[in-house]
Amino acid sequence: MGDQPILPGFRFENAQEKDFHLNQQFTVINGFNIPKLNFRELPDAECEPFQRLNSDFQPYKVHHDFINFNPLEKYSKFKISKPEVFQPHFVIHDGKCLSFQGYFRQETSELNSEKHQFRKINLIYYLEDDTLTVIEPPIPNSGYPQGRLVRRGKIPKARSSGTWHWKDLNVGTNIEIYGITYHLSNCDAFTREYLRSEGIEVKENEELPAKILGMDGVNRKLSYYYGAQEMTSSQDKLYKFLQYDRKVLRFYSLWNDPGSRFEDPQHYKIYYYLIDDTVEIRQIKRTRGYNDQFSRLLSRTRLPKNQTGPAHDKLSTAGVDSRVEYYEPKDFIIGENLCIFGKKFFIYDCDDFTRRYFSECLKMQQPKAISIVQKCPEPVVKEIPPHTGIGQPEDTLQSCLSIIPKYPRKNVLHYIENTNKVLRYSAEFDTSVENDKDRKFIFQYSLADGKISIYETRTPNSGFPPGYFLKSSYVPKFTSSENKQDYFTPADFIIGDTVNIFGRKFIITGADLAVYRYMKKRPQKFGEEALKSVKEYLQRKGILDSDAQEIERGEAKVPMEGLDSGTLEKY
Repeated sequence: MGDQPILPGFRFENAQEKDFHLNQQFTVINGFNIPKLNFRELPDAECEPFQRLNSDFQPYKVHHDFINFNPLEKYSKFKISKPEVFQPHFVIHDGKCLSFQGYFRQETSELNSEKHQFRKINLIYYLEDDTLTVIEPPIPNSGYPQGRLVRRGKIPKARSSGTWHWKDLNVGTNIEIYGITYHLSNCDAFTREYLRSEGIEVKENEELPAKILGMDGVNRKLSYYYGAQEMTSSQDKLYKFLQYDRKVLRFYSLWNDPGSRFEDPQHYKIYYYLIDDTVEIRQIKRTRGYNDQFSRLLSRTRLPKNQTGPAHDKLSTAGVDSRVEYYEPKDFIIGENLCIFGKKFFIYDCDDFTRRYFSECLKMQQPKAISIVQKCPEPVVKEIPPHTGIGQPEDTLQSCLSIIPKYPRKNVLHYIENTNKVLRYSAEFDTSVENDKDRKFIFQYSLADGKISIYETRTPNSGFPPGYFLKSSYVPKFTSSENKQDYFTPADFIIGDTVNIFGRKFIITGADLAVYRYMKKRPQKFGEEALKSVKEYLQRKGILDSDAQEIERGEAKVPMEGLDSGTLEKY
């Protein structure tokens, strides 16, 4: 059946067949994945080479003797080599780079002795796609933009066709990229070995220029400029951290600043941190002043001796001396003066921990504390500015007392008790002008809020129409100051007296019955003469009888229905 062609009518399905899976064609022998080879099914022509190489092959081909079969003997005598798998160029050189170090020269426009400077670069060539990039190592506070100077890509040559290839790179060569010439001074071990394996002779590494802009130069400038501490060994730092962590020496000092607006010397605390020998100065807040929010006079830093200001006005290598003498704990002694950046601080006391540190560690004894007599500051008197004339002085005063002005407080109970209660007085001008002598006025004093209104009555042939001469308002006395207003009260309106109302003088000529009743109930506010003058005036006008005693006893029986009841002379 196996030799019949696959045509209709030549092959028939076996109904009893149940196993339809394909035989496994691969296996693992001695850790190798190899295909199964059935040599018995091969033609004799194909098996002949194997028979010549191995005489034991034919018996094994014909008979499967698993007892005497030795796989080590089989694979040691005959092994079919596999063809090498093709790998593309980018797979072979994946992750492989050629690294060169070099520098380029840059012209400077600064007015100093150096006309140019050298900047260090790293040139990296990627073998997988024949691209390169130029990177400048970052240097803190160098003042130049750093990082990637040339993006990764195939860079064309400046003076010839084509792009830069790894065959063109070598130690000591100059390559021009976009108008900048880079000099390659050295390379790493892998780059040197790779170029030698390709038959390229690599030169010896060159030294970088002495004036190249690098980490050492910048750090040396900054450390001297800011007075930073020189780097010590890691063992010393670890020892200080374990021994003196969170241990601080505290001293109390005085600084008499002649340019300060405060007359008394300023008190400061000097903190000396033992972990890194840094010093911090803070002001002691004794009184609330302008400089309370700026309590830190000196931030935490190393404190150099005999230095009045910054070491240099610019970052320059000329005259830099790394051997700077800094203050130590033994320099802080009670009773001594310290010169800190040109300012003299007098130390007069320290805390208990500082005294124990000096006695146990430094074997020194701090002197006793020096008593400082502090002058008691005089109480500050608030000066109220003069009234601007806008609004009431009481309202303006609230703006001087607080940031958010509040409405002036009033006696609400007094206002409720005296609502609609008015005292009336008659008055006339105190003047020598003929036209104003005959003018008559009525003063109305409101007991609820103390406001005064003036009404002018009708006078025949006077030429002045009747109406309000002054609307209801607060009237200050002529002798009151701008900041403290003294307003008129009922005690100021006495018959026969002259009052000054905003520069116009009036003579009080009369009062109504409500004024008499108000004065009689409050004799302590008015004198006997004032009460007598009102009584005589009302008797002349027929409002009171000649026998005042009887009228007073009769009034006690009459209910007090409003103090505004009464009559005035009809003008």
